[in-house]
Amino acid sequence: MKIKKLYFTDKENGIEVKEIEFYNLNLLVGVSGAGKTTILKIIDLIKSIPIENQIDPFLLFLGNDIDNTNLSQIKFDILFTTNKNIECRWAFETGKFTGKKIKIINENIYYDNILKII
Repeated sequence: MKIKKLYFTDKENGIEVKEIEFYNLNLLVGVSGAGKTTILKIIDLIKSIPIENQIDPFLLFLGNDIDNTNLSQIKFDILFTTNKNIECRWAFETGKFTGKKIKIINENIYYDNILKII
């Protein structure tokens, strides 16, 4: 998988990463506190969503509840190509953690710019 673009917000923790474009060679360079580690943690968090919740990332889970409290009030939009060179876009948003689980309030997945799951 190759990430091409990434946008992320976490309202609960006050984090916003405006759209970043990735190219064939990427280096995260910046002064201390610029957000290099934050970007890596965001990618790891996005990657963990289907794994920790035992969900296939390309099956509908809109309206489902998830257990991971780290996912409270997050929103992301990630564009990537698969190992088979298929371009995919995953847009995802969760509601606030209410003490039980977190509700997925928006999710769209596109394959080659065609919406596949609503």
